[in-house]
Amino acid sequence: QMVAEQLARRLREALRGSGPSLFADASSSAAGLQQPVLVLMERSVDMAVVLQHPWSYRALCHDVLGMRLNRLTCQDEAEEPGGKRQTHTYTLDHADTFWAAQAGAPFPAVAEAVDASLQAYRMEVDAINAG
Repeated sequence: QMVAEQLARRLREALRGSGPSLFADASSSAAGLQQPVLVLMERSVDMAVVLQHPWSYRALCHDVLGMRLNRLTCQDEAEEPGGKRQTHTYTLDHADTFWAAQAGAPFPAVAEAVDASLQAYRMEVDAINAG
């Protein structure tokens, strides 16, 4: 409560112009053109993750899977005889129709698209095996 009272007092002083400006940057000539934004949030919400990490398929491939230069390299979890793990490299570009359609989509929509594609593939395999 004491912190909130001190913050309120400093904000009132800054808005009245009687105290030092909280938002001006002396090194910036455009500081007078910008308006400050104060965001108050509940402590149980971790907004840093949402603000710093977009929730798109492309961003997650870069950040989580280490995609570099449109190439994604993955290692098998199971080791081969001799203790080696097999490495697979995938190139994700416009030639990959799934990547082209889903790269900018939010991840939950991509998960649904993966499920739909997998179901369509299974139906095609069943049709081939039945015929």
